[in-house]
Amino acid sequence: MSVGTWQSCCVVGVGAHARNKLIPALLANGQQIVGLVSSQSPESLPGGPVFGSIDAALQGLPADTVFIIATPPSLHFEQVQRAIKAGRDVIVEKPAFVSARETREIAALAKDQGVVVVEGFMHRYTLLYRRFLDYWNAHRQRIMALEAVFLIPGVPPGTFRQESSVASSCLYDMGCYAISLLADVRLPLQGLQLLQVSQSGQAHEEVHIGGVLDGVEISIRIGVAPSYQNLVALRTRDDETARFGPFFYGRPGEKWITLDSRGTMEKELLEDGDAFQTMFAVPRSQWLVDQAARFAQMTAVAACLEGLGRDWLTAKRHQQ
Repeated sequence: MSVGTWQSCCVVGVGAHARNKLIPALLANGQQIVGLVSSQSPESLPGGPVFGSIDAALQGLPADTVFIIATPPSLHFEQVQRAIKAGRDVIVEKPAFVSARETREIAALAKDQGVVVVEGFMHRYTLLYRRFLDYWNAHRQRIMALEAVFLIPGVPPGTFRQESSVASSCLYDMGCYAISLLADVRLPLQGLQLLQVSQSGQAHEEVHIGGVLDGVEISIRIGVAPSYQNLVALRTRDDETARFGPFFYGRPGEKWITLDSRGTMEKELLEDGDAFQTMFAVPRSQWLVDQAARFAQMTAVAACLEGLGRDWLTAKRHQQ
């Protein structure tokens, strides 16, 4: 199998995310979409041979095809498992798996088969993300608080997000971003707690997560709110605040870094490119280098989401 950038791709699950972000990024990179897995009518799909199941695609496509899984989280484990057993590399949408057990099983299987598994957190491939890490590393001993806010005005109708399971909730769908970020900067996750779940209907849920991790006060707010908010802020012990946003965002566009220090505010504009293109262009050999570390982090995040998910289910029962 090639050690360079994947050239042959099969997209599994052709919803709005795949149509509007994943497929355009692959085509812009010059990567070939050799197959789609979907139950939709082929006439409504953006080209490529259409397969009715992942098994049919695994049997019908070349051995060097990477499978890009863009289905609901509850389906990821079985689909990734089938692809790995067929010897295929996989890129899977976040959250990759809904339990630590699933993550450990996939990690062992991937190691045994010698394949790559990537969790598709596109924001890690932005200039803004790199600048955030630069600030964090330079000021780690001064940082006393981290706030992550990811709120959207509404969720698209007719998707898995309308389902009632915890795997379909904003806790998993959006919370995985912020919790993975905490793992990225090597903060322990065990101290996180579900502080509040507010809801006015299934599509209007807001979740507040918090705790103190290695001396850093954490506040995470995710879900649906009247206005769009997407930022990460760091506050230091000497009253400096650095804000980065929109943070969990992969499309090309303007990003901002705002530094508020003792009443003086500086604002820097960044022009960020398409993070999906950058992610898909990472060479296979590079993914292999840190795969064990990535799986260890994925397992820790999945375990954290599981614990918070149990509290989420309790909160939901009390609201009924």
